[in-house]
Parts: sequence; structure tokens; C-alpha cells
Amino acid sequence: MRAPRFVGTVLSLQQFWFWGQDVRLDDNLLLKRGFKKSGQTQKWPTRYTLQEDGRTIRLWSFGLQYGTPEGSVVLHRQDFAPRVDRRRQTPPESVQWPWHLESYMADLPALDPRQHGLVAEALEWIAEYEDWIARVAGRDHRVRCLRAWHSARVVPAHRMADAWRRMAADIRARCAEQEPLVIQ
Repeated sequence: MRAPRFVGTVLSLQQFWFWGQDVRLDDNLLLKRGFKKSGQTQKWPTRYTLQEDGRTIRLWSFGLQYGTPEGSVVLHRQDFAPRVDRRRQTPPESVQWPWHLESYMADLPALDPRQHGLVAEALEWIAEYEDWIARVAGRDHRVRCLRAWHSARVVPAHRMADAWRRMAADIRARCAEQEPLVIQ
């Protein structure tokens, strides 16, 4: 596998473009999936929050936060360098900007199965979301999203879920072999 940071960054850029397209539809797909929308004022950006199965998923234009009772991880849109909670608690609802997270988050430790597992879970959740999109909106929806994107086609639309799963599996394999996960 290519360097996780490079692969993760290009996947993240494409995924966040997809989410941006999903919310622009008359039938906002994030809301249809069960997310609650908040923010969206001149002072605050829009945030989408989904709570299900003991998980909290928050989406902003700058990143995704995936939280469980065991902790949380933040994946930034522009740079795949996962950050993990330093307090073993989910950052509060008041977080609206990336710098609001700084007091809660730390760099991903090279050898920490719990934290690596959270990163893998977050990537698997993204894959599940892409599977859901294919069922609900059809595969053509993602093809249209890619056509509207003025960037390189990183991953074919129908392969996004598999790409996220491969990355999650690679992280889990490194963890099982106690190989340090260094995102660079």
C-alpha cells in the first residue's frame, strides 16, 4: 500500500467533496441518513451530527470526528494525519472550528491498538456510508459527483467503499503485527 498519509489525504479530499454534493441535493442525503444539522450562520459553519449504536459522528467542512465511549478520532479533510482524544472524552457540541479541537486532540501514537482501532472503525464507517449511498441514491449519483469535481479522479466512484475498507484493513493488520503505524 502507498504511504497511508498520501492515500488517506486523496481519499479524504474526494470523500469530503462527495459529502458536500450530498447536502446540496433537494433531498439532503446526510439528513436522510439520520444526521442532524446545526450551525450555518455567518459566525459558525454547518455541522452535521449522527448518533447511532453508541457512536457519534460529526461532520464539518474541515473534518470528521468519530467518537465511541472508548474515545474519538478526528480526520481532517486536507491532511490525513488522524488526531486522537487526549482526554478520553468526546469534544463538546460547541466545537465549530478545527482549532477548537486542539485542546482535546493529540497526534496518533505509533503503537496504540485502541487508537488505531478507532481510526479503522472511522474508515469502516465511511465505507458503510458509501454502501448506503449506492443503495439509496444509486451508483450514478457518485459518478455525477466526480464529473462535477474539478480535481483528479482519485478513485472510481464505485470503488470508494472498498478503498476505505482496504485502508482500515491495513491499519488493523499493522496493529495486529504490532508494527508501528506511522502516518507520513
